[in-house]
Amino acid sequence: MNETKGLRMPRPRKLPARAQVVVMPMILSFLMSGIVSAISTLRVVGFAADTHWRILEAWSVSYVVAFPVALVVLPIVRRIVGLLVETHPLPQAPQGAGRPGRTPLAGQGMATAATPIACARPTQTSP
Repeated sequence: MNETKGLRMPRPRKLPARAQVVVMPMILSFLMSGIVSAISTLRVVGFAADTHWRILEAWSVSYVVAFPVALVVLPIVRRIVGLLVETHPLPQAPQGAGRPGRTPLAGQGMATAATPIACARPTQTSP
């Protein structure tokens, strides 16, 4: 039997919410520049012995450009999306439902699998 079963590793601390302004574009530009660099490098070079090094080289150059651009462009994109997409406030959990992000137990006033949440637009019925 495993003797370390009762021991738990401490969870790493999360960054404060205000860090989202920098962390979100950092991760987004990291992934997007990596994907685009890989695709464009593979199209030009193909599969060669040193392809992975060429992809990493292209990625490092493109990320240096992509991250600052994402910091500037993302707030503008959020405003444009706000103009195009109708937003509704999220329903508030009833008091005593637990910490945010946790699913409350059935019977605590929240919707369960047996009680679906109503759609945003009611369906039209014909007479």
